[in-house]
Amino acid sequence: MAAFGYVAGFYVCLLLLEVWFAFREDMVAMSKTKHGFMAKVYKVMTLGSDDVSPAALALDHKIARILAMIGIPGACGLHGYVGFVFGSLKTREWWSSDLMPIIFLLSAVVSGVGLLIVLYVITSIYRKVTPDNNAMVGLKQVLWASLCVVLVIEGLELLEIVYKAREGVDAVMALIAGPIWIGMSIQWGLSVVALVILSAMMVLKTEGRKLVIWLFVCAFALMVAVLAMRWNVVIGGQELSKTMKGLLTYYPTFWGRESLLTVIILFSCPFITLYFATQFLPPWDDKKAHAAHARALQAKQAHYLKTTHTNVVEQH
Repeated sequence: MAAFGYVAGFYVCLLLLEVWFAFREDMVAMSKTKHGFMAKVYKVMTLGSDDVSPAALALDHKIARILAMIGIPGACGLHGYVGFVFGSLKTREWWSSDLMPIIFLLSAVVSGVGLLIVLYVITSIYRKVTPDNNAMVGLKQVLWASLCVVLVIEGLELLEIVYKAREGVDAVMALIAGPIWIGMSIQWGLSVVALVILSAMMVLKTEGRKLVIWLFVCAFALMVAVLAMRWNVVIGGQELSKTMKGLLTYYPTFWGRESLLTVIILFSCPFITLYFATQFLPPWDDKKAHAAHARALQAKQAHYLKTTHTNVVEQH
């Protein structure tokens, strides 16, 4: 559990570096176009690096690419480590599985891509722009491939539990048929429906408005399915008694430290943070941003030419 803090801290630092190199050009442009306090803030954010020449931007892109490559195993460690903690607990038959780290990792890919699709479509509607068709096709392919793999792995995990038939398997089967049967139905039902729709879109090569609508539906459904899977694992494992002789029942409360209110607050925080982050560093590739950036570069070039001309005149 303590090691997880180091993994998470490393990954956060890595993401911050990626964001800085990805938005450095924009921060330089906004430090020259903004006025007052915000101009100073963006100036500080550039860390004194205001070179936006093609060579400097190419170097930024190269470094960001290297950081992204490092971030892939970092993300695997971050999301797989939670599954490792559960899978290493031999006292719970529902948790003790060698496939648990892989399931947590792949389900994080599914829910992450789904969230990316949902946010992209919602923000596109808010900005009154059409989602890029190539981007949607690429996200559809990644979502379909990751969903196929995660369903196979989750199916193998259940098959392994039943086939081994170790002590406590009867309690696990009673758990699936009892307290978490609704969660299991949501998890597998939504996943299979989404797989059918995604497969149909892959075969029919759906594009345009239909692609956006159905991909949004599948992405949202898979986010709910992954949430149900997390509930089945975390809450379901705790509903098994320590003696594996019976079942417990969990009743969520609205008030308290581990209540629904706490969950709602924690669930809302990332979206609030993301909103303010996009206001501070807009990721949109709009014409206005390009125009502001162009004006900033023109002003910089004009200042450079004026300074050079003044120096030449003074020398003469």
